[in-house]
Amino acid sequence: GAGIVPTGTLQLEGGYRYSRVGPDKMHTLGEALLRVAPAEKLELRIGVNSYLVSRSPGGDDSGFGDGSLALKYKLLQRGEGMGAVDLSTILGTTLPTGSEIYRENKLQPWTQLILEWNINGDVVLSYNFYYGLASSSGDQYNTFGSGIAFSFPLADRLGCFLEYYGIAVEKGYGENTSYLDGGITWLLSNNLQVDIHSGAGLGETDPNYFVGVGLSFNWGL
Repeated sequence: GAGIVPTGTLQLEGGYRYSRVGPDKMHTLGEALLRVAPAEKLELRIGVNSYLVSRSPGGDDSGFGDGSLALKYKLLQRGEGMGAVDLSTILGTTLPTGSEIYRENKLQPWTQLILEWNINGDVVLSYNFYYGLASSSGDQYNTFGSGIAFSFPLADRLGCFLEYYGIAVEKGYGENTSYLDGGITWLLSNNLQVDIHSGAGLGETDPNYFVGVGLSFNWGL
C-alpha cells in the first residue's frame, strides 16, 4: 500500500513462508522489516536478514539471505475516506550481508511507485509499478513488475486482500511470471495484526506456489 507509518512510531513486520518452484523448495524464516517515520511523509525501511533453508535435487543449503535498506516517500495525498487517492514511491537496495551461499556481492537497487484509491470507504484498490536491477552470481540484469490489489473488510477486525502481479525479466536471464495471491488479516489489538496468505504462478505446468503467515506490531517511541 501507499501508507506511511505514523510519525513517532516504530513498526516491526515479520513471518514465515514456504515456497516451491518446480523441484526446488524454500523455507524463509524472519522476513523482518523495521519501519519508522523520521519525518512527515518519509519512512525508513530496514530489511533484516531472513534465515533460509533451500532443498533441491542438487542438494540442501541453509543460511542468511541479504538484508535491505529503503526509503518510502508520500508524493501525494488527496482527500480522506471514500474517494481518497494516495501516491507513494520507494527507493531501496539489497545489502550484501547474507551468508556466502546466498549473498550477492553487488547491490540490487529497486524503485516502486504505488497508487492507492479508496473506492467506497471499505474497498481499497492499489496499483504497484516496479523496476529493479537484479544480480545472480555477480551478473546484473533488469527486472520489471506491476500489480493490482483489492483489500476490503470481512468483519470488524477481519480483513481480506486479493492481488495479481507480473514480473518481466531481461531476455536471457529467466522466464516472465505472473501470480495470483490473497490472504486474510486479523487485527488482534489496535497495534497487533496477524495474517495468513498464499499464492500461485499462473499458466505453470510445474509446481509454483507459496504459503505463509505474518505478524505486524506497532508501538510509540
